[in-house]
Amino acid sequence: MDSILPILKRIIIILKFAKYDYVPVNLAPIDEGYEIDILNCEHIKNPAISYTTTGFWECNPAAAADRVFEFYKPICVDLKDLTEDGVYKNMIEHCKYCGFALNKPRIKDQATSNTWVEAFKKYKNSQKK
Repeated sequence: MDSILPILKRIIIILKFAKYDYVPVNLAPIDEGYEIDILNCEHIKNPAISYTTTGFWECNPAAAADRVFEFYKPICVDLKDLTEDGVYKNMIEHCKYCGFALNKPRIKDQATSNTWVEAFKKYKNSQKK
């Protein structure tokens, strides 16, 4: 346990959210023609690991997107396996689907890119079975 404490201290913090306009999380950078801007993402500046039944995720949006996209690639299933390299590899893979990585101003209306529209269709169809 002592070996992961330094990693946890650097990664896990408590986030306090104020009221904001909508964050375009459903705008995939890969659809917008943008390179992902991981270092300017609010979830990387103020990181917090999320836990779901599939494991630990690098941030809340990645954990939520897993439900729709079915990534099935958490950072780890057990905290003793948590590494910075695992976090970084997941960010490279998952941030391309997240509007937070666009580093765009917050918007008033919800927007959804084509990748998300298709993922939502597949998800809804899989839930009907």
